[in-house]
Amino acid sequence: MVVLILFRDIMLVKEYHLTALKIGQKLLSENVEGSINISISSVSRNLSDLPELFRQTVFCHNCRFFLENREILHYESLRSKSVQQEYKQMVQLDEFYSACRERPGQMLLSLKSFLKQLPDGVGYDMEYVKNILIQTAVMMTYLVKESGCLCPQMKEMNEITQEVEASRTIQEAFQWMEAYTEELQKQCELRSQNSHQTRKILDYLNRHYAEHITLTDLSDYMKLSSTHICRILKQDTGETFVTLLNKIRIMEAIRLLKKGNLKIYEVAEAVGFSNYAYFYQMFKKETGSSPRDYQ
Repeated sequence: MVVLILFRDIMLVKEYHLTALKIGQKLLSENVEGSINISISSVSRNLSDLPELFRQTVFCHNCRFFLENREILHYESLRSKSVQQEYKQMVQLDEFYSACRERPGQMLLSLKSFLKQLPDGVGYDMEYVKNILIQTAVMMTYLVKESGCLCPQMKEMNEITQEVEASRTIQEAFQWMEAYTEELQKQCELRSQNSHQTRKILDYLNRHYAEHITLTDLSDYMKLSSTHICRILKQDTGETFVTLLNKIRIMEAIRLLKKGNLKIYEVAEAVGFSNYAYFYQMFKKETGSSPRDYQ
């Protein structure tokens, strides 16, 4: 939820900030359902500054796990002397998130800049750093997925948590993070190399994989002949229409199986396979494992 606070009285800047904090504290005191986080931007007189004020609140929210008080975060306070080192880390983290969203080819470079801001020396224990890496990896996964880049290497939150927690040293945790980011970057780069038509086809398949779609359906959607579609898919991906569709379905099946709240035949139906034996056969071919191995 985004709340725009309008003040009728002219005050000092400090008073605006104090009033916003009081409003935040009131909202916290009235909340009875669980924990919430409130991010407060700086104040401005100009409507043209709204995009920047919104960016500030998102920045606070994304970086909340650097600070002890995570309930109310004020953008102006993040640059105070008491959190100066943390603010540098937050800026680098914000740059990393921007790369995940807008410049996937620079994800690994941005991550390394961020990791340099996380010392493994005095004042930082393993749990603190691991917590930051877990939050960062989860957010990166979400942003990459939001951009439309899906790959089998994409991990669920519980997997990320388990694998980072298994690291025995901060350096091991850093290496895990770099390896995971590199794999996602590689997949995003492969996707960006596809032609506009191929990307449009893949987007369609990713949206409709659970339905009974055929090459004719895709041909009607793209307003291209089936022969032309098969040719550009083979040229850009090296795969046929059926193979690509099955890969997308199996990838989603893996995600559902890892959640563990559906039976195997229910997963098969949920991703578009009406024939369980065929699902099992394709799953084994694509992953080299049985669906039961993912439960």
